[in-house]
Amino acid sequence: MSGLVAIACVPSAVSFFLPGTVRTYHELYPGLRVRLIDETSSVVFLAVARGEADFGLTCPGTQEPDIEFTPILFRNTAAARMTHSGRAMYG
Repeated sequence: MSGLVAIACVPSAVSFFLPGTVRTYHELYPGLRVRLIDETSSVVFLAVARGEADFGLTCPGTQEPDIEFTPILFRNTAAARMTHSGRAMYG
């Protein structure tokens, strides 16, 4: 089997998800090449929409209506800001 898989992804996905995944992929499918498109979230969506990438890894946010978005990782996050009284508010 030979070919190319193009993955568009944000920089954090490149360093967090892909090193081990690409290594395993190459062990299982040595004839297939991987092309990484390391870009911002909006460019990831564009690359998938234009067919320049087979799939993309990005953070949820603005979604394109013609692209299916499937979460693969759920993380607990909290945002904090200082109020006028100096106390932190979390949400």
